[in-house]
Amino acid sequence: MIVDKGFVKQLKNLDKDLDVNWDSVKERFQIIRNGRVVKRVGTIDGENFMRIENKAHHILTVENEDESFRKLDYRVIDQLKESDTQRYDSLNALVGEMEQYEDNFKLQRDKRNSYAVQELTKENFHRIQDGIEELRSMR
Repeated sequence: MIVDKGFVKQLKNLDKDLDVNWDSVKERFQIIRNGRVVKRVGTIDGENFMRIENKAHHILTVENEDESFRKLDYRVIDQLKESDTQRYDSLNALVGEMEQYEDNFKLQRDKRNSYAVQELTKENFHRIQDGIEELRSMR
């Protein structure tokens, strides 16, 4: 299958080590990341000997949710951006963003709960007021 050069350019802008290939068995595009792997091949007199190998790591198979064929388009780039944890300078930056998201979620939840309590109070105001008057009259 022929890959659009514009798509490859967007992919390389995201990460220069990303590439796209065609899996002829699954008949789907795949996004891979080219990288190096250091392997220990043995030891002699207690000294480790290492070998560096170039290896492509599977990142994503491009397909619809029902596992049907999907063309390469902006959705693939968006999906890669969403799953990219290397864009953070440190683990602290990633944790900070996650905490910010959690704080925003809690704030929104608290606002919804507060609104719900206000609405329930409005609906039951007269009943509550009648109950208070009844309690006062019992004294």
